[in-house]
Amino acid sequence: MQTETPRPAAAFCHLRSRIFTKMSHPNPPILSPCIGICYLDAQGYCEGCHRTGDEIARWISYDDNERRYVMEQLLPARELVRAGQ
Repeated sequence: MQTETPRPAAAFCHLRSRIFTKMSHPNPPILSPCIGICYLDAQGYCEGCHRTGDEIARWISYDDNERRYVMEQLLPARELVRAGQ
């Protein structure tokens, strides 16, 4: 009679954790770009994250596509303008 060698508990827990994480959070939420420097400049853009006051206020209600657009399109373009490029 052959018996199966038990897997170490740590390996099992790690595997279970990875499976649970992938099942419950296949795409982690896009976090806020806020860096804690919260002052609007004369043009209405935050000094820290380059968002407008309206974008900051609405961030929590944006879906992932809206957040991704702001993070990947709007903010890099605004940062380039600020850098004078």
